Amino acid sequence: MIALLFDEVRTGRAGRLAFVKGLVVLVVAFALASVVLQGLFAFAESFSADGATPGLFGLIVQLVGFALAGVVAALALTLLYAFLNLIAKRLRDIGLPAWKALAVIFALGAAFSLGTPPGAAFGYIGTVWLLLFFLPAFRPRH
Repeated sequence: MIALLFDEVRTGRAGRLAFVKGLVVLVVAFALASVVLQGLFAFAESFSADGATPGLFGLIVQLVGFALAGVVAALALTLLYAFLNLIAKRLRDIGLPAWKALAVIFALGAAFSLGTPPGAAFGYIGTVWLLLFFLPAFRPRH
């Protein structure tokens, strides 16, 4: 699974089943990172909730909490890289130029989300996910 998510950045391909497996792993990892990050911030905030200057123990707990939050944020950036790499591999498997198509997909998503009510762009995003899953692989004939 690590090879699917992080190896062969410029030339790799991901079939439909491998794409779904990688997507499930990344969604679970993003959810865990989000829960841990929220817990760390809540834990660090609990020591200064009254607005008073925390004591030495509270300060130490806050520093440790924010340091751990930095580690989790670095993990989230790593997962974002793996997510973009997985989508690029699937696009390459479909037969599209991966990073250019990925830039167009995100640019169109941003364009559709401007000026629309919150959540209106989910139709576009859902359509993109369905296309990534259902489009067959492109195999050139020699």
